[in-house]
Amino acid sequence: METLDRGTSFTTQLSAPTSEAYLTVLAQPAGTGDLQGVQLSQDTDWDGAADFTFTVPFWVSGVCANGVIGCQPGTWSSCRFHEWVADASGRVGLREGSASSLGGCYCVNNDCGSNLVWTNLALVLKDLGGGAVGAAQAARPDFSVSEVRVEPPTITYYGQQVGSAAPGPATAVTQQRYYRDAPALEADAQAEFLTQSGDPESLYTLTYGAMSRAGTGASVSVCTVERSVTLEEVTLADILEDRGGTEGAFTPSVDPVSGQTYLRWILGRYTTSSWMPDNSIVDQTRELFIARPASVTGAVLTEVRADDTTLVVLDGTIVFGQPGLCDYDGTGCSRTAGNTTSTPNLDLTAIFQNPGLLQGNARVFVGNNGEGYAVFRIDVEETCEPVEAVANACAGLEANPDCSVQDETVDGVVTVQNGNPTGLIPLGETRTLTGGSCVLAVTPAWWRKERTYLCADGATFDFSDAEERLGSIEDSAVFGAGTLTYTDRRRDGTGAWVVEDGAIAVGLTPAASECELACKTRRPRENTQVGSTGHVADQRLDTAGYDFYYKSCGPDAACPLEVGEELLTPCQCIDEFAEAATVLLSLRAAQEDLICSDGTRK
Repeated sequence: METLDRGTSFTTQLSAPTSEAYLTVLAQPAGTGDLQGVQLSQDTDWDGAADFTFTVPFWVSGVCANGVIGCQPGTWSSCRFHEWVADASGRVGLREGSASSLGGCYCVNNDCGSNLVWTNLALVLKDLGGGAVGAAQAARPDFSVSEVRVEPPTITYYGQQVGSAAPGPATAVTQQRYYRDAPALEADAQAEFLTQSGDPESLYTLTYGAMSRAGTGASVSVCTVERSVTLEEVTLADILEDRGGTEGAFTPSVDPVSGQTYLRWILGRYTTSSWMPDNSIVDQTRELFIARPASVTGAVLTEVRADDTTLVVLDGTIVFGQPGLCDYDGTGCSRTAGNTTSTPNLDLTAIFQNPGLLQGNARVFVGNNGEGYAVFRIDVEETCEPVEAVANACAGLEANPDCSVQDETVDGVVTVQNGNPTGLIPLGETRTLTGGSCVLAVTPAWWRKERTYLCADGATFDFSDAEERLGSIEDSAVFGAGTLTYTDRRRDGTGAWVVEDGAIAVGLTPAASECELACKTRRPRENTQVGSTGHVADQRLDTAGYDFYYKSCGPDAACPLEVGEELLTPCQCIDEFAEAATVLLSLRAAQEDLICSDGTRK
């Protein structure tokens, strides 16, 4: 590596791939769909051999980005949540936690569907291994992953200590075994094909899918659907609203015993001897609007004052009174003996749990300076209500029949890959929200969806005109004197063919030889070889010989002779193919003469 001004250069190595596995995860599904016997093997001291093994002590029913969930096999009951952790040396294990400490979780056993693990084994292994490796890296920041290999039912991570990397080339030796076992190459290629054909994210699947859609026009769009939740604090005023009337009151009160706040609703004038003239009918009306009936927990008629006779009516229904004493239409009424105060404690909750406007009447027959009223106690529950809003940036694409979901991730869980549903369903993530004096934990079905749509635009492509134009230019192009001339045949705006001559100035190019200039030399050599019949000197009278060399002459066309060399052919375009072919044929004939097929030398 060099600095920009090339003033300083140095050698470095940022990663060092290795054929030794740092961490391997083994997982296989049981008949219930749960993962049984999930096992991790680690090489924590980088000596090429696994020195630590951890087996998950329960069946895994759910997989998360940073942990696993164990439930009653085949069900989603008695579930316990565990988070991947690692000690100071990077040895991975599990620590029991809570649902809120895990993220990106999904169910894999038969409670959520059949064959989920087998269908998505590569994806499940990646999530299991990714969480375990993440815990190891959190404990050991000097650990770096250089390669990941998925070979179901295992996933293997290769890596090294970043701090121990030394200058020099990084060498991966996983393919060296093919030198010793060539047939394994074909078997491994077939295994790789089967693995990639079942993986929606593999290069094979992506390439095959692209070829199957060849010739069709399409566009890719990315969008999100996001849910937001706010807290609305429900107060007394949000639950009930006094719309007023002729007489009465509506006030918050506090129970002196329990300290609970309730609403006191009065129909009529809360005094004594307040109505005249004698022998008259006083009709006192008041309206109450019930906005949130579910928040009304109780309603009781606690007190009725009658001087002489009082009838209590709610929405046209008599809830308290003695209609026989007076017809309340101004006739047939007679004064009774004095006044009375009743405490009926009549439960009227059902009436006050109907939404909308409630009309109350206190009808009083006044014999002489009389009075009459009714008092209600209304208990309500002040709560915090979640208010949801969904920002759907995918609405237009959803409504387009030419668009389909290619990829979808819901809260970190892959639900669609390359147009194929994975069958994985994210578990609801719990978030604790605050607003005003409200604190509430909410768990919707999802929070965020990230989608990629593929939309067919109906366009077709015809490149036949472009091919004809290209052929015209290629066939007519002529280069000379720094200029490229050609004949262009194209269609104009009306669709008619137009033929034009054109020229492009490309500049002069340096002259080039028709071949690489070379020379031939020889150097004397004493032949001292030894064969099965003895030394060369035992077979030949003269052991002198020559070594012949062919050398490139370089840009100055000079043969680079060395001491003791003799120039045989000066720099030129040498063609000695016939001589080379003769030598090869001679060697072949000599080889056949040396073959012994029956034990007798020939």
